[in-house]
Amino acid sequence: MFSRVFFVVPSLEGCEFYKWKDRNGMTKNPLEDVVDSSAVDIYSHLGRTGYFIEWILLKLYENNEELKNKTADAKIKDVKFKCVSGGVGLRSQVYQVKLIFDNEDIFKFVVKAPAEEHVYPAGAKTKEDSQVEHAHSAEVKICNMIKDLDILVPKYFYAEDKNEEGPGLILMQDFVDESGTVGWLGSSTVEQCKNLCKPLAEFHCEMMHIPGLPWKGQFEDHMHIQGIYQSVIAELLPKSTGLVPEIKLFVEEYPFILTPAFSKFCIQEKAAEYNATFFLHSDLHGGNMLFKKRDDGSVSNVPLAMIDWQTAMEGNPLYDIAHFVCPTADADVRREVDSVIPDLYYDALVEAYRKHEDVVPFTRDQARELYDLAIMQQTFQSLCMPAMLSSRGSGPVHEAKTAKVILKTKFLIDDTRKILKKYGLQNWRSRGGRKHSITKYFGLIN
Repeated sequence: MFSRVFFVVPSLEGCEFYKWKDRNGMTKNPLEDVVDSSAVDIYSHLGRTGYFIEWILLKLYENNEELKNKTADAKIKDVKFKCVSGGVGLRSQVYQVKLIFDNEDIFKFVVKAPAEEHVYPAGAKTKEDSQVEHAHSAEVKICNMIKDLDILVPKYFYAEDKNEEGPGLILMQDFVDESGTVGWLGSSTVEQCKNLCKPLAEFHCEMMHIPGLPWKGQFEDHMHIQGIYQSVIAELLPKSTGLVPEIKLFVEEYPFILTPAFSKFCIQEKAAEYNATFFLHSDLHGGNMLFKKRDDGSVSNVPLAMIDWQTAMEGNPLYDIAHFVCPTADADVRREVDSVIPDLYYDALVEAYRKHEDVVPFTRDQARELYDLAIMQQTFQSLCMPAMLSSRGSGPVHEAKTAKVILKTKFLIDDTRKILKKYGLQNWRSRGGRKHSITKYFGLIN
């Protein structure tokens, strides 16, 4: 076990390496043969992560064979990085890092760390700060759990939680330049939606076949079921209703749609009844699903990787695809894929299970129902889409985009009415049988 001891102070001309020691005495820093210390300031911080470049390079070197192979013939002469999360992410800050070698070879990777304003708050620690810590801790556990699986995710080189060294971070494969997204409220294609079914089925299958199911009972939902969305709805729903008057009539008729209890029914309770409780990404919106870029820079229909595991949970396996489709697909696209997604997903899941000499624990008809339930739960979240988009721009193009989102919402409402009737859920009540009140959501509308 190595511990750092400080024998050398970095000079202005370059940075000599701190010496390390183990039980047998002094030994050189492992990076001495890897980095040109006269050219790289390894004791500067990498952005606002709270970590020295030296520490990050050491962890990467220890856990990446490709980097070791590159450094066999060359030294790192420069380290460049840029923030690719817009300066401050919602919960995280993400940096693309480029290592340049003295033979002009290049190695790129990504560093993800908790957002600085939550790690080092200016005042007393808030509930949101604690949620960020919890989210990052969950993602670290998941990255270490899935890093050796053959699924559609980046390669995770190293991930650690908050400790005495720093706030915690994740080192992963870089897809920044070769990937694109449709965005949370963008317009996905029929092919993109269909093409997600197979990798999602394979992901769900592989998680179900990890020995001991280490994820079981480890990841509670703090977003989709436990009510964090309710505060968002209280703020945005009145504005959305101004843009889509049908919303008010819909939730007055079916007030339970807005409750955590109904979300729990759609995401977890029915899945448990059908022996279909799987590990879910749970936040696979259009910004968290990477697709390959074409040569012209446009986003293709080929899925590349799922990212951002901070709100993972257990539940309905059809929820992940519904969470992508509902916000991104225009109304006509969603209606086209809704009819085929359950079968595409189920066929892929059967094939994935067959490779494990196993059988899917629920039926094709149940998959159809689980997808319908997921669509209904996504309708609840999608009621805020018009307000969210309308407040983020102006001009004729933005006006047209808002009109598309309004149409998405209207057709989701129409289709949810049909699903409620299809399964006899028009008078659904929570387990306690109490009637749901919508007063707190519509206080500003009347």
